[in-house]
Amino acid sequence: MQRHLILCLLMRLLAASSPSAPAADRPAEPDRGVLRVAFGVLQKHRTGAGDDQYVLVDKDGQIRYSIDADESLPLAANVGKPVQVVGKLDAQASSDKPLLVAQQIERKAAPPAQFVDRASVAGEDAQSLPPLKPIPSPSTSSSSPALNAPLTSGNPEPLILSEEDLGEGPLLTTPGLLESPEDTQQIAPQTDSWHVAPCGPPEWLWGQVNVLAWWTKGMPLPALVTTSPAGTPQAQAGVIGAEGTEVLFGDEDLFADARLGGQFRLGGWLGPRRWVGVDFDYLGLEDERAGFLAASVGDRILARPFFNVGTNTLTSDSALVAYPNLLAGTIYIEADSQFQTAGAHLIANVLCNIGARCNGGAEAGGCSKGWRVDLLGGYRYLGLDEGVLVRETLVTTVTPRTGFQAFDQFTTNNDFHGGELGLSAKYRGQRWWAEGLLEVALGRTKTKTLIDGQTLLIVPPGAEDGQATVMTGDLLALTTNIGQYSTKSFAWSPQVAVTLGYQLSPQLSVKAGYSGVFLSRVLRPAGVIDTGVNEMNIPDPTDPELVPTGPRRPAATFDETTFWAHGFNLGLDYRW
Repeated sequence: MQRHLILCLLMRLLAASSPSAPAADRPAEPDRGVLRVAFGVLQKHRTGAGDDQYVLVDKDGQIRYSIDADESLPLAANVGKPVQVVGKLDAQASSDKPLLVAQQIERKAAPPAQFVDRASVAGEDAQSLPPLKPIPSPSTSSSSPALNAPLTSGNPEPLILSEEDLGEGPLLTTPGLLESPEDTQQIAPQTDSWHVAPCGPPEWLWGQVNVLAWWTKGMPLPALVTTSPAGTPQAQAGVIGAEGTEVLFGDEDLFADARLGGQFRLGGWLGPRRWVGVDFDYLGLEDERAGFLAASVGDRILARPFFNVGTNTLTSDSALVAYPNLLAGTIYIEADSQFQTAGAHLIANVLCNIGARCNGGAEAGGCSKGWRVDLLGGYRYLGLDEGVLVRETLVTTVTPRTGFQAFDQFTTNNDFHGGELGLSAKYRGQRWWAEGLLEVALGRTKTKTLIDGQTLLIVPPGAEDGQATVMTGDLLALTTNIGQYSTKSFAWSPQVAVTLGYQLSPQLSVKAGYSGVFLSRVLRPAGVIDTGVNEMNIPDPTDPELVPTGPRRPAATFDETTFWAHGFNLGLDYRW
């Protein structure tokens, strides 16, 4: 019984003399009376109360300390520079949000060697400087973890010094001014690895690829092929406005449906601060083609409508392709459209929230909320190439039998070149991010137009030894408008894009959005096709040397219009 009582008393004495587990694990409070030297980039931050606050950030944009100082200290002149700030921790500030009060220290002795601008000391004087003092490692530092939060590789812990060790004020030599890379590594990261940007983007390079589903402004065409019911008189067959006439092709907008495309973008920062960069982009839509084919041995009426422009007359008329007991023929029409755009820009950050950063850089992942706005300036190209080709083959079914092979061709090539300015605004959340882009280009659209036509007369048709006669022009492309033309006109082109993304990993995001482009001035095939024809200009196989009289129609017309393309995109964003 006595032995049991003695054991109980011993256990109580041991419990009373040993500290509790929570007390043993509790970190020691930082000594707020000790002078500290903190390293980082000095920046200005707008607080929630709307006041300007100087802060010291690390290479990934993380705020290490808020800085408090009177107006006598040259803080404003050192914003954006790597600096070393000397001061004491504010006793009223919380340990998770340390406030470093910069101290104005009177010179008591020569400053330590690591704080001397060695670049300004030459010759034997440099050899007389005292040796550098090594920075305490994180493992040996006795400071509080709240004040010595883990940094990415290359960032030193704050250096704790006594007042006797200091001889200069709070803003000391920047790391880049030390004598050698070895000296720099003892004080702070080398300048070429100190990657701090306004909003702390961790990447050096970025690449994007998108799949597009876009709509474009349709390519208008006049009525090119018509038909009429059986029994329609020859003079009324296929004539626009005549009873029973039906348009088989044309009189509509082609390529107005959605089509697929691709977009690529590649960019990167030019310097370690990552405030200025370059960006290249390309967007192309799949080539669109539309075809029409109609053939008749004479049982079905086929015709090409036009407006007959005679002397002081304007009447609806048609050129027959197939008609009962007169002509058998085939007509084929092909239309195509191609669109692409490309740009090259310089990027400069103009507005940011210091909170927009990636914790621990790209290696660690996880991005905090924040805004950034970038200014873009550079070059923009847009290309729109379109064409219409009409081919017809006719054979007379009466004596003498004659064969015709003819075509009309109209192509337009629009190339816009201009200077471009734009703004890009991006909001980044923990995983989600959103971006808006607005660009406006001013420049000139250069258009090349080709109008061509030909008629080949073969008598008798199908004979190997038949006589062939080549004549210029067919119906809408005649000697009055055939040729190559070039025009230049001022134009402007805005582009907009809204994107929503989700970060799958520190480097990879999936994104979707809506974007569009507008071009104020282009020339399309419908703008160069003149449907007013003076029939005296149509080739006459019976008199190839006939000199036409009357109006020179069709004429070479250049009716410009606008063009737009817009739609949805889905893609990936990868950052290195």
